[in-house]
This record gives sequence, C-alpha cells and structure tokens, in this order.
Amino acid sequence: MADEVVLLNEKETNSGRITAEPSGEDPQQQTAGDGDSESDSGEGCEARSLAEKAFLRKDEATASDGLREGLADGKEKALQQGFDSGFKQGFQLVENISIWRGFVQGLSTSIKKLDSGQEEKKQLYALYGKLLEFEQKVINSEAPLEEIRGQMEQVKKDIKTVLNTLGMAHLLDTMTDL
Repeated sequence: MADEVVLLNEKETNSGRITAEPSGEDPQQQTAGDGDSESDSGEGCEARSLAEKAFLRKDEATASDGLREGLADGKEKALQQGFDSGFKQGFQLVENISIWRGFVQGLSTSIKKLDSGQEEKKQLYALYGKLLEFEQKVINSEAPLEEIRGQMEQVKKDIKTVLNTLGMAHLLDTMTDL
C-alpha cells in the first residue's frame, strides 16, 4: 500500500473538483509519459500544476474558515461568560433588595397598629419606595450595580435609624447576613 501512488483524475481537475484515485502505476513512468508525444507530458504537467494550485487555494480557504469559526466561537463563549456573570450579580442584588423590601413592608404593617410613630411610618414607606425603585433599576439595567449597592447601604442605615427610634433595633439581628 505504501508503494501505491495517488494520481489526480484529470477530468475532475479541469472541472474544478479535486479527487484522488489510487493507481498501481509508477509515478516516474506517468510523469515521463511513454515518450510517444510531447503534448501528453505537457498536458499532464499543466493539469498537475492546476490541481496543486486548486489544492493550495482550498487549503488556504479551509484555514481561513477555521480561523473565522474559531474567532466566532471564542467571542460567543466570552460573551456568554460575561452575560452569566452579570446575570448572577444582578440576580443576587435584586434578591437582596426584595428581602429588604419585604422586611420594610412587614415593619410598616406592624407599625400601622401602633398609635405612635407616624413619622417613622412615613419614613418606612419612603424607604420601601426607594427599595422598589432600586429593584426596577436593576431589572431594567438603568444604573450600574455598584451605584445601586452603594445606595442600598444608605437605605439600610436609614432603616436602622427608624428601628432605633421605634425601639425595634433588635429586629435587625435577623437581617445581618444581608
């Protein structure tokens, strides 16, 4: 099998397709021809040259296509990783905001039953509104996450102040992890 030579099919070479057929003939005999006609060896060399050029063009095109596909795949993977990371960060922030919003709403409901603390009720409603606004900003990508995180810290301090005023600071112990 190692002595077999692969020769190009001349008819397919001229049509633009390159195929190879094994042949039992010696390649030196083929290139030299049978010596009867000079035109036979000239046509064979020309066909071989055309086939080699076509092969090189296809080889270069394959390499270019491979490079393009590789770049596209790399960009897609990087884009997906960025999306996944951003989604995770945004989700965690929205989850945190929602928990605080639920906490503030629960406080507001509890304080409604008290006769005192009207000012604190108003403050809690305002803080609830801010939390709702932050949640929407994250969901709609209207502000950078770091900016909203900073604003969240201020709202948490304001909630703590209201709870201290009402004598309910102990309720913050449940929220320390957030």
